[in-house]
Amino acid sequence: VVAVEFTKPDTALANIRALAAGRVPVVVGTTGWHAALPEARVAVEAAGSALLWSANFSLGVNFYYKIAECAARLFDQVPEYDVGGFEAHHNKKADSPSGTAVTLVERVLAQMTRKKTPVYETLNRPPAPAELHFPSLRVGAVPGTHSLFFDSVADTIELTHVARNREGFALGAVRAAEWLSGKTGVFTMDDVLSDLFSSRT
Repeated sequence: VVAVEFTKPDTALANIRALAAGRVPVVVGTTGWHAALPEARVAVEAAGSALLWSANFSLGVNFYYKIAECAARLFDQVPEYDVGGFEAHHNKKADSPSGTAVTLVERVLAQMTRKKTPVYETLNRPPAPAELHFPSLRVGAVPGTHSLFFDSVADTIELTHVARNREGFALGAVRAAEWLSGKTGVFTMDDVLSDLFSSRT
């Protein structure tokens, strides 16, 4: 048995602790609680249970993260290219920026020396050279779009992931739950993908 926790930031940690106490492995897709991850890790490891967390369980999004990291490493070496992006979701989404956007930007910044600081809000000034601007749009019924731009005077390279529906998130969470069964410790989707890639080589 593996629990799937997709609730709210203010209840996620309590749910993780309760499941850990019962030694029930849990897949957590709730966003906005990750500052409490060290506390969750302590509870899970002390109980000998398992936790797999991600801001987004879509396999496509997690492949997109990897592609973005590779692109960021390449373009970091070419100062003619600036980097930025945006995300769009439906107008009922509670958080902004999305957890996926935050993860994407953090991963890009980890690969770059020229960009240091994420800026998610609307800017009424030009961004500083070390800032990566990544604002949000909330409109209609958009399931989720994330776009990253590497832009120069000569051209633009755009990397975009568009979710057509929520099926990919659900399938990814089920796959993660199957992978987590029988394990102990704290994991992310990177661990799932690592096994997936290694099984293909």
